[in-house]
Order: sequence, then structure tokens, then C-alpha cells
Amino acid sequence: MILRIFTIKNNKGMNREIILCFLNDYNDKRTQFDGRIKKELCCNFNRDLPLIISRVHGARKTVDVGLYITGGEGTKPYEPYRRAGFLLVEPHSSDECDMIREGFLSSFERGYVSVLVLQHSVPSLPAVHIEQALGRLRERGGIVLGPLTNGGFYLIGMVREAFDSLYRLGLLSLLCICDPEKRKETTEKIGKEISPPYLLPEWYQVKTPQDLKRLYSDCKGDSTPDARWTRQTSCG
Repeated sequence: MILRIFTIKNNKGMNREIILCFLNDYNDKRTQFDGRIKKELCCNFNRDLPLIISRVHGARKTVDVGLYITGGEGTKPYEPYRRAGFLLVEPHSSDECDMIREGFLSSFERGYVSVLVLQHSVPSLPAVHIEQALGRLRERGGIVLGPLTNGGFYLIGMVREAFDSLYRLGLLSLLCICDPEKRKETTEKIGKEISPPYLLPEWYQVKTPQDLKRLYSDCKGDSTPDARWTRQTSCG
């Protein structure tokens, strides 16, 4: 099923929660990685994200999972994922921040209670962090953020009420800023205007040679059991 932004599809059989993630697998032009990372990995590590969210307890049974279609490739490259039970999210904008906003808006308009958006290039992310975010939203609602070492967020999760407040106050775009100092200001401002967001453990996004070295180290050990593509193409 394709979830087209601002178009409400039939809600029959849908769950109350959804996890959306970016899969830049088929669009090297949009990825802003170091040339060495492009050459050595060819963005294969982004294929691990569907594997990671598939390991989340209840995925595709009690928690829906979806992928953003990016770069104008159409749906054909994503058909294997659709057949595997992933919803496909087709945004109007190519701007990442707009895509995140539209993903939340369209999901809440469909009737989801909780929505999580995962960034790309985090192939070693433990699925337990995603489960922790879902658990927090189920128990307390509000906003859950997974901070990245580069200052952005690898996970943004919230319930409808929190999204409406962020949107109304014009704070949603602040979640797209990749700057450690501004991130602190962002969380403080959200805490003051709405409620303090729940922060998950910090993780890293593969964007620099240093990040790549850390990824190599992680996947040569036992800390990335779900990063199958990364282990095969980079750490074999």
C-alpha cells in the first residue's frame, strides 16, 4: 500500500502505531556522505534499517512499518519491501524536514496514535532503542527524541497532541537542525513551551570517515546482529 501525503487511505486493518524510516538505498545523489563512504558502502547500510525495525517487538503485527520513497525513483525499487509488509510513504517535497513533517501529518490523519520517524545511515542502531521509544509513548505520550552525536536526531517520536502543539508553535522545524548547541536549545524550548521530551541514548550517523571506522569496529563485534548488509559489504 502506498501512503500518499495528505490523502487518507482506508484504515481497515491498520494498527495504532507506525514506524517510518528513510531508505536512501536507490538514490546516491541525495546522500551527503563522504566520497570514501559512498565508494566503499554504496549506501548498502541503509538497507539494514528495514531489518532493524522488523526486529522491533510487534512489527507488522501490532506496529505498522513504513518507508519513505525518495528521489523520484517511483515505487518499483521498493516493491520487495511492500510485499514484505511495509507501507510506502510518497511525499510531495524532497526537503528532508518537510518530509518528516508530512510523514507525521499524514500518519496522524490516517488515525495513528503514535508515530516514530527514523533517520537514515544508522545501521548499527539497536532495536531496543526503538522499543524504548514506543514504550515511552504508550505510557506517557509526549515527545521522544534520539540524539545523534552530530547534533541531530536519529529518532523523532510523538503522539498527535504533541505534534499539534509543535506545529502550532512553529517548533517542528527545530528538530531538523544538526547542531549540538542548538539541539540543547531546542529540547529546552520544547520543554518550556510543551513538556520536556524524553531522550533516548545517543547514537551516531555514518557521515564521516571517523563514523565509518566506528561502524567497522561495531560490526566486527557482536553489537550489530541485525546489520546484515553492512556486515556483508563492509566488514566481511
